[in-house]
Amino acid sequence: MGERTLRTMLTVWDDEVRRAPLVAMIRAAMSDDHAATMIKEFMTAEILAQLVRAAGSDRPDLRTTLLASQILGLMIVRYVLRLEPLASADIDTVVETVPRASSAASPATSNAAFSSTCRETALFVAVG
Repeated sequence: MGERTLRTMLTVWDDEVRRAPLVAMIRAAMSDDHAATMIKEFMTAEILAQLVRAAGSDRPDLRTTLLASQILGLMIVRYVLRLEPLASADIDTVVETVPRASSAASPATSNAAFSSTCRETALFVAVG
């Protein structure tokens, strides 16, 4: 996700009046299929697909859904669950840290301990 796009989104979302409808839609989508469909259609057609097309990306459908996962994940953690320290971090800190956090979690840059933890987590999720 580009720095300018991320900064713009965070600026909009940090305004409580503008954020409230988005948070309400996300909460509704977690428990209602109709709300989930509305968000999916709006995000993919109106926002994400345009960003991916403008970037001239290969595999636009996959990149669109990956971008959606990053955006929704950020919104849920920062504004719905309000997990710290992300919830109270200033916009500059978030914009600066997101690319580094993504790189640190990348398999290409991970170490053996991280890989082991991922395998254990995947096993736990698979086994239940």
